[in-house]
Amino acid sequence: MLKSLHIKNFAIIVEQVVEFDTGLNIIIGETGAGKSIILDAIGILLGKRASQDMIRKGEERSVIEGTFYDDSLTFKVEDEVFSKEFIIRKEIRSNGTSRLFLNDTPIQINDIKAIAPRLANYHSQDESIVLRDDESHIDFYDDFIIFDGLIEDYQNKKSNLISEYNKLRKMIRDRDESIQKKDFLEYQLNEINKINPKDGELAEINEQLQLIENSEEILESSQELTELTNGSDDAIYSKLRRVIKLLEDLGRFNSDFTTYLEELNSSLVSINELGNVVADFSAGISYNPIETENIRKRSVELRNLEKKYGTIEEILQKKVKMEEELSLIDDYDYIIDRQRFLIEDLEKEIGEVAKKISIIRKKNTEKFCTNLIDSLSNMGIPNAGFEVQIQNIATESNEPTARINNKKYKLFDKGVDSIVFLSAMNKGEGLKRLSEFASGGELSRILLSLKGNKVNTNISPVLILDEIDTGISGRVSQLVGQQMRKISEKTQIVAITHSPQIAAAGDTNFVVRKEIVNERTISRIYKLNENEKTIEIAKLISGSDTTSNSLESAKELINSSFY
Repeated sequence: MLKSLHIKNFAIIVEQVVEFDTGLNIIIGETGAGKSIILDAIGILLGKRASQDMIRKGEERSVIEGTFYDDSLTFKVEDEVFSKEFIIRKEIRSNGTSRLFLNDTPIQINDIKAIAPRLANYHSQDESIVLRDDESHIDFYDDFIIFDGLIEDYQNKKSNLISEYNKLRKMIRDRDESIQKKDFLEYQLNEINKINPKDGELAEINEQLQLIENSEEILESSQELTELTNGSDDAIYSKLRRVIKLLEDLGRFNSDFTTYLEELNSSLVSINELGNVVADFSAGISYNPIETENIRKRSVELRNLEKKYGTIEEILQKKVKMEEELSLIDDYDYIIDRQRFLIEDLEKEIGEVAKKISIIRKKNTEKFCTNLIDSLSNMGIPNAGFEVQIQNIATESNEPTARINNKKYKLFDKGVDSIVFLSAMNKGEGLKRLSEFASGGELSRILLSLKGNKVNTNISPVLILDEIDTGISGRVSQLVGQQMRKISEKTQIVAITHSPQIAAAGDTNFVVRKEIVNERTISRIYKLNENEKTIEIAKLISGSDTTSNSLESAKELINSSFY
């Protein structure tokens, strides 16, 4: 149930706390007094859009807080668990931002929208008009039925099926695009394979060319270095050997000379090794015009390839991708066929679930229509007729479908069924679509009957009704009020009305008044005691001030509603 509503700086309400009771809560008041502001505030808590224009003029923010209670309800939002008492608070700021909280925990509006149907069932003035739209009928009908998770299973399978269909479409597009560029891919791959670049090859070629281009200088330097180190008797090696021999001779007479021998012998070895290295290096240097030209040509080929495709490393990576893509083109038909088989299996699976949903819907039509006709009879339409028309649309479309008994059927949001309500308000009339004949008053009663059908099997903690009395009056209004009282025995109702007959049926009544305080208009809501309730209903009857006759009529209406 909705226990309380706290509104601050919202529209023309400065600050107001409204305490609701179980049963039928009726809100009355003159047109423009601010009755709808109360329900607008509740609607915002349940996920409706809020605008900074709703903030009271001169204030920075508006706050709406509602306390809902149901000891059988538990919600889990992300890692947070909420149960029994649910305090929803909406803060609307003048800068256009807003914040939403559940039990002081910040929450996203989509989370509130997900749990709102379990907290309250909101009916706006426009909803009866929605009944004229055939596509809305399935939602009203399904509120009467318990599907034990079949709808959710269907929707999950539908989402998966659509995803696989999208994959198939992409595969076909990719295949067609690949076929178009297959020749170009083969040309590029042949060009790369013809040159056959190797990783690191260009660096080696550059090094070779550097040696070839500087071979004359290298050979001259090597020859001179060889002659200086070990090329003749006058070379460093020969002279150093002579120095060592002389030191050995002198060392026989003075040991100080021998201390230099170790270092000199080491130098002698180094000079000899250097000579060998230079000799080997220079021996590898040669100038072969043909070989040199081949190396230069290879360098040009690799550089031209790099200009077209990037570095050698990138070329080798592209080569692998091209080979994979060409291989995939050859395999596309197989892959696409396999995807089609998968989709066919998924269409059969969703068909099985859709068939179960259809069977359940068809089994419930008789009970649904009987309940609805009884409800309409209780509200002054004793000879009403009502039928639920359930149809499936066979198709050969290339879109996702459900396969049932080897036939393909169009998918809808909640199955393969298209549901349309047909009704007649008078005896002897043929059944027609609601859009073809129903008046506003008839639609209001059909809508209330549908709401009653919903709560008879799938109780919603709170039923919010905004001017359900549209298009009705007198005895019919009294019957509607009695029906609302009957529904309110199972679920709390909060309703706005202009009808004295419906107001008389209220367990708890409120009046909204517009007042002037400090030269500004404000709206206040007052909870009525029994005497005040009688007076306000008398005003509704007389149209202005109370009279003895209107007071007496008000008492009679109240008594007839309760006794």
